[in-house]
Amino acid sequence: MEGRLLDKISEQFNIQLPEESGIEPALNNVLPVIRSSSDGLNDIEQLFNRPLLEVTDSLVDTRKKLWIFRESGSILRTLDEKVDSGSWDIVEGSQKIMIGAGFGQIMYTLAFMDSNHLILRLYGNNRNPDAARYLMLVSEPIANKLEWDEVIERLLAKYKNSNRAFLGIALAILFMILLFVALSW
Repeated sequence: MEGRLLDKISEQFNIQLPEESGIEPALNNVLPVIRSSSDGLNDIEQLFNRPLLEVTDSLVDTRKKLWIFRESGSILRTLDEKVDSGSWDIVEGSQKIMIGAGFGQIMYTLAFMDSNHLILRLYGNNRNPDAARYLMLVSEPIANKLEWDEVIERLLAKYKNSNRAFLGIALAILFMILLFVALSW
């Protein structure tokens, strides 16, 4: 019984990205594993004035989309050489952010954030099948070197390894409890 319990626990940390997948299914698989390592939107200042590239799996739209969040609540977005400005605002008491400019006002929910990644999920039902459900923004030096699947694989590897430390601690605690119970009899 103990072996099966340990197998079930360790299965949670063995995520493999599907081979023929897009960014949305890959994020749907990876986000539950790394979500506990995410910063909250109240820590967004770590991304202020840092160029973040939008990472997509689109083979059609290859324009470079650079985003820069400003402390003032303004945002700059470039589509190749064209610059658009707008605003962003966090909905107080939630993990939702509104982003608006010439491209319209859009509400997202935080999916994951650290010092190099901001992954937002479109808020609502997203009934448009052509619309991207996720907005994945990655620090420009990282995004320039990697394809979308490599970004996700590295993100998973970074946080899956940190989750293994927690697994080791949990297993050690479980072992001590079992040992204590066994010695108590």
